[in-house]
Amino acid sequence: MKEQGYDVEFYIWSGLFAPAGLSSEKLAQLRKAAKNAIGDSAFLTTMGVMNTPVKYLEGTDLDKFIAQDQKRLAVVIKNMGKLE
Repeated sequence: MKEQGYDVEFYIWSGLFAPAGLSSEKLAQLRKAAKNAIGDSAFLTTMGVMNTPVKYLEGTDLDKFIAQDQKRLAVVIKNMGKLE
C-alpha cells in the first residue's frame, strides 16, 4: 500500500469464534485450548522467526479490537476512494 502512496499498515489476524449460546463450560474449554496453543514454545518460536507477534484477546477485548480495526480500515478504504 505504501508503494501506491497510501500511508497504511495492514494486519492479518486470526480469531476463534463460537456460536451464540455455547455453554460457559464449552467456551472455557475452547479458550483454554486456544491459550495453550498460542503459548506453545514451538509455535512462538516459529512466529518469532516470521516476525509475527502473538497476542491473545477474548470477549469484550476482542470485540473492541475488531471494532477498532474495522474503523481504521474503513478510513483507509475511504481515502482510497473505494468507500462512500
